[in-house]
Amino acid sequence: MDENKRETAFKVNVKDILDAPYVQQEGWDPNYIVINNQHISKINLIGNIIQIEDESTYELLILDDGSGVLSIRAYNKNLKNFIAIGDFINVIGQPRIIGDQKFILGDIIRKLPDEKWLLFRNLELKKKDNFVKEKTKEIPSQTKDKKMQIYETIKSLDSGNGVAIEDVIKKEGLDVEPLIQDLLQNGDIFEISPGIIKPLE
Repeated sequence: MDENKRETAFKVNVKDILDAPYVQQEGWDPNYIVINNQHISKINLIGNIIQIEDESTYELLILDDGSGVLSIRAYNKNLKNFIAIGDFINVIGQPRIIGDQKFILGDIIRKLPDEKWLLFRNLELKKKDNFVKEKTKEIPSQTKDKKMQIYETIKSLDSGNGVAIEDVIKKEGLDVEPLIQDLLQNGDIFEISPGIIKPLE
């Protein structure tokens, strides 16, 4: 297995996960769920925290996104330092199952400013027929620096109602469009309406 290759993440809702068949593999091949004939071993999920519990070796979050309720397990994250019941979060993680109970093993958990991000995600999923694939990949440090520059430009141009992608391209050049798409795919910015983006702060 190529250790430098990062898995593809998929933007889905809780119902997608709960309804999907779960396939366990042997060896180093990752287990996965099946949605729309895609084998999914990593997901990107947004929802509201309705419960937090401390277990002996991990923290357990109960997440509700309006389509269903699912638990998130997080190891060594100290989530209570920055997440509380009622907060909205973005989770990138791996689907897992114990018995017949599915849950997500959280790799990255980010607090979102408010509920509008869940509304944006729901609109995004509807626009993409409830199934949006997010590709993530290793990128050179120079490209990472450029992406951070683009992110800061978007923040500076945003007066509260979002920024036109066209305005960002005018300021930074035509070559930044793929980087804007990467920021969208990674969940660093959101497209709140066609052609209008907003940073996640």
